[in-house]
Amino acid sequence: MKPPTKQKGFTLIELMIVIAIIGILAAVALPMYQDYIFKTKIVEAITLLGAAKVVVDEDYHMTGTFPEDTAVFGIKTTGKYVTNLVISDANKTIIATMNLGNLGMYYSAASTTWTCFNSNSHNMTNGIENKYLPIECRN
Repeated sequence: MKPPTKQKGFTLIELMIVIAIIGILAAVALPMYQDYIFKTKIVEAITLLGAAKVVVDEDYHMTGTFPEDTAVFGIKTTGKYVTNLVISDANKTIIATMNLGNLGMYYSAASTTWTCFNSNSHNMTNGIENKYLPIECRN
Protein backbone atom coordinates (compact mmCIF):
# COMPACT_ATOMS: atom_id res chain seq x y z
CA MET A 1 0.00 0.00 0.00
CA LYS A 2 1.24 3.48 -0.92
CA PRO A 3 1.50 6.17 1.72
CA PRO A 4 -0.91 9.09 1.21
CA THR A 5 0.60 11.97 -0.80
CA LYS A 6 0.87 15.38 0.79
CA GLN A 7 -0.96 18.19 -0.89
CA LYS A 8 1.28 20.97 -2.12
CA GLY A 9 0.43 24.66 -1.90
CA PHE A 10 0.13 27.59 0.46
CA THR A 11 -1.97 27.69 3.55
CA LEU A 12 -4.44 30.46 4.17
CA ILE A 13 -2.22 31.89 6.93
CA GLU A 14 0.79 32.07 4.62
CA LEU A 15 -1.25 33.91 1.97
CA MET A 16 -2.61 36.37 4.55
CA ILE A 17 0.94 37.12 5.76
CA VAL A 18 2.10 37.82 2.21
CA ILE A 19 -0.87 40.13 1.58
CA ALA A 20 -0.18 41.98 4.85
CA ILE A 21 3.47 42.49 3.89
CA ILE A 22 2.47 43.81 0.46
CA GLY A 23 -0.02 46.16 2.12
CA ILE A 24 2.63 47.55 4.48
CA LEU A 25 5.07 48.09 1.61
CA ALA A 26 2.38 49.87 -0.42
CA ALA A 27 1.45 52.08 2.54
CA VAL A 28 5.07 53.23 2.79
CA ALA A 29 5.81 53.50 -0.95
CA LEU A 30 2.65 55.32 -2.13
CA PRO A 31 3.22 58.62 -0.26
CA MET A 32 6.85 58.64 -1.38
CA TYR A 33 5.78 58.10 -4.99
CA GLN A 34 3.18 60.88 -4.78
CA ASP A 35 5.80 63.29 -3.39
CA TYR A 36 8.13 62.36 -6.24
CA ILE A 37 5.43 63.04 -8.83
CA PHE A 38 4.64 66.40 -7.21
CA LYS A 39 8.34 67.37 -7.27
CA THR A 40 8.62 66.54 -10.96
CA LYS A 41 5.72 68.90 -11.69
CA ILE A 42 7.62 71.70 -9.94
CA VAL A 43 10.53 71.16 -12.35
CA GLU A 44 8.42 72.57 -15.18
CA ALA A 45 7.93 75.84 -13.28
CA ILE A 46 11.65 76.03 -12.45
CA THR A 47 12.51 75.48 -16.13
CA LEU A 48 10.10 78.16 -17.38
CA LEU A 49 11.29 80.59 -14.70
CA GLY A 50 14.90 79.94 -15.67
CA ALA A 51 14.25 80.59 -19.36
CA ALA A 52 12.35 83.79 -18.58
CA LYS A 53 15.06 84.88 -16.16
CA VAL A 54 17.72 84.81 -18.90
CA VAL A 55 15.65 86.92 -21.30
CA VAL A 56 14.47 89.38 -18.65
CA ASP A 57 17.99 89.75 -17.24
CA GLU A 58 19.42 90.55 -20.66
CA ASP A 59 16.66 93.05 -21.46
CA TYR A 60 16.91 94.68 -18.03
CA HIS A 61 20.62 95.29 -18.43
CA MET A 62 20.10 96.76 -21.91
CA THR A 63 17.04 98.96 -21.24
CA GLY A 64 16.96 99.42 -17.46
CA THR A 65 13.36 98.17 -17.18
CA PHE A 66 11.72 94.80 -16.91
CA PRO A 67 9.69 93.73 -19.94
CA GLU A 68 5.99 93.44 -19.20
CA ASP A 69 5.02 91.51 -22.34
CA THR A 70 6.49 88.03 -22.50
CA ALA A 71 5.20 87.51 -26.05
CA VAL A 72 7.68 90.04 -27.43
CA PHE A 73 10.57 87.82 -26.43
CA GLY A 74 8.93 84.53 -27.32
CA ILE A 75 9.07 83.33 -23.72
CA LYS A 76 6.99 80.22 -23.14
CA THR A 77 4.43 81.17 -20.50
CA THR A 78 2.40 77.99 -20.13
CA GLY A 79 3.05 74.31 -19.86
CA LYS A 80 1.39 71.13 -18.77
CA TYR A 81 1.35 72.24 -15.12
CA VAL A 82 2.16 75.97 -15.35
CA THR A 83 -0.94 77.96 -16.25
CA ASN A 84 0.68 81.40 -16.46
CA LEU A 85 4.02 83.17 -16.22
CA VAL A 86 3.86 86.83 -15.16
CA ILE A 87 6.71 89.34 -15.23
CA SER A 88 6.33 92.42 -13.03
CA ASP A 89 8.56 95.48 -13.36
CA ALA A 90 7.05 97.04 -10.22
CA ASN A 91 8.06 94.13 -8.00
CA LYS A 92 11.03 92.93 -10.09
CA THR A 93 9.57 89.44 -10.06
CA ILE A 94 8.68 86.58 -12.34
CA ILE A 95 5.91 84.36 -10.98
CA ALA A 96 4.84 80.99 -12.35
CA THR A 97 1.22 80.19 -11.50
CA MET A 98 0.40 76.50 -11.20
CA ASN A 99 -2.65 74.62 -10.04
CA LEU A 100 -0.30 73.22 -7.37
CA GLY A 101 0.62 76.68 -6.09
CA ASN A 102 2.80 79.63 -7.11
CA LEU A 103 6.56 79.86 -7.42
CA GLY A 104 8.55 82.97 -8.23
CA MET A 105 11.92 84.60 -8.70
CA TYR A 106 12.89 88.02 -7.34
CA TYR A 107 15.60 90.18 -8.91
CA SER A 108 17.83 92.23 -6.65
CA ALA A 109 19.22 95.16 -8.64
CA ALA A 110 21.70 95.95 -5.86
CA SER A 111 23.42 92.58 -6.11
CA THR A 112 22.24 91.77 -9.67
CA THR A 113 21.16 88.31 -8.57
CA TRP A 114 17.96 86.31 -8.80
CA THR A 115 16.48 84.66 -5.75
CA CYS A 116 13.85 81.95 -5.90
CA PHE A 117 10.99 82.55 -3.48
CA ASN A 118 7.91 80.74 -2.38
CA SER A 119 5.96 82.70 0.18
CA ASN A 120 3.32 85.35 0.58
CA SER A 121 5.92 88.04 -0.01
CA HIS A 122 5.99 89.90 -3.31
CA ASN A 123 2.18 89.84 -3.50
CA MET A 124 2.22 86.09 -4.05
CA THR A 125 -0.37 83.82 -2.52
CA ASN A 126 -0.86 80.07 -2.58
CA GLY A 127 2.74 79.03 -2.01
CA ILE A 128 3.97 75.47 -2.43
CA GLU A 129 5.06 73.40 0.57
CA ASN A 130 8.81 73.62 1.18
CA LYS A 131 9.32 69.87 1.11
CA TYR A 132 8.48 69.82 -2.61
CA LEU A 133 10.82 72.65 -3.62
CA PRO A 134 14.50 72.65 -4.57
CA ILE A 135 16.69 73.72 -1.65
CA GLU A 136 17.41 77.17 -3.12
CA CYS A 137 13.67 77.98 -3.20
CA ARG A 138 12.80 77.01 0.35
CA ASN A 139 11.91 79.74 2.85
